[in-house]
Amino acid sequence: MGAATDTGEGKRVVLVGASIGKEWHIERIRERVSLPGYRFDYLGTYEFDKGPLIAKLVSDPDKPAWVMIKECSTYFPGDEQQYRRQVMDWVGMLRAAGIQPVLVTTAPIAEPTDYLSRAKLLVKRAIGRQTTLESITRFNDWLKQYARGENIPVFDLEAELRRSDKERWLRSEFDAGDRIHLTQSAYRVMDDSFAKFLVGPPGALKP
Repeated sequence: MGAATDTGEGKRVVLVGASIGKEWHIERIRERVSLPGYRFDYLGTYEFDKGPLIAKLVSDPDKPAWVMIKECSTYFPGDEQQYRRQVMDWVGMLRAAGIQPVLVTTAPIAEPTDYLSRAKLLVKRAIGRQTTLESITRFNDWLKQYARGENIPVFDLEAELRRSDKERWLRSEFDAGDRIHLTQSAYRVMDDSFAKFLVGPPGALKP
């Protein structure tokens, strides 16, 4: 098992994600938040399957200390069982390479406000079909349960952006306008909460 690389610039943390992860610009987070002892990178793909990116990271000579895995809401609903198997496979790949996996919950979507979208939501519920938000919250709940059992840190992005524990819609002030993507105020919240997560409980990923 190879060891992660620690250069004089600090331990490398890589976020693997898609559009929301890309727009976070975690590679520049140290310009916005004081996080000495770390350096940050981003790798993205617009598919749920992050396996090829993780395979690339485990063979990288500049091996990360931690790899954060984040999925976007656009992949939901989807094949729930396949999603779970893939996450577990990626965790195994990272651990075998001596890299600490960090799981990130999926950001919620905003509640629809137009008549047609609200009507479609009611129809789905009436016929027993899983809605997008229900699929996201089920995945997030499983992700946290799995992580507890495997002692994997979780950056609970959903908890930072949702209305409440019971109303798990994206807060309206964080909706960029399409119910999926985030405003700059949301990214500022992410910066602050991630800084707390990284350097102390509950994350306790100290350099």
